[in-house]
Amino acid sequence: MPDSVDHGPRISGAEYDRKVANLYLELPESPSDEVERHARRRELDLKIDHRLGIRFPEERREALWHVDERMSRRPLRMLLAWQIGKIVPRYIAGAARRLGSNVINEYRTVLTPQELELFFGGREVDSPGLPIDRQHSKRKP
Repeated sequence: MPDSVDHGPRISGAEYDRKVANLYLELPESPSDEVERHARRRELDLKIDHRLGIRFPEERREALWHVDERMSRRPLRMLLAWQIGKIVPRYIAGAARRLGSNVINEYRTVLTPQELELFFGGREVDSPGLPIDRQHSKRKP
């Protein structure tokens, strides 16, 4: 496996932010499920262009889209974890770590270790979680 990742130039953070904002600003007021799905796919492509490079292979983009689609079908789990976390705050931290780990593991099926680090950041790959998880871990009871 190569030590470096070269999928061409990457769009800047500012350009990524601008393009994502425009993408959602251009949506109709009440978009159909298909229009929302297309916007999510376009956002993923922009994220890939920003974090991995504009020449990231199309077949691997499609594989990442399938991962993203699978992960987006799991919101009920997080909602339940959130509700339990209101009662037992430490539960939400564990649920966040499990969810973050599941996301990383799903993307790991498509991305190399170097690509994972570029896509998520080294800290996130080493210690998956969500911002809520890090907030709870900073607090001492």
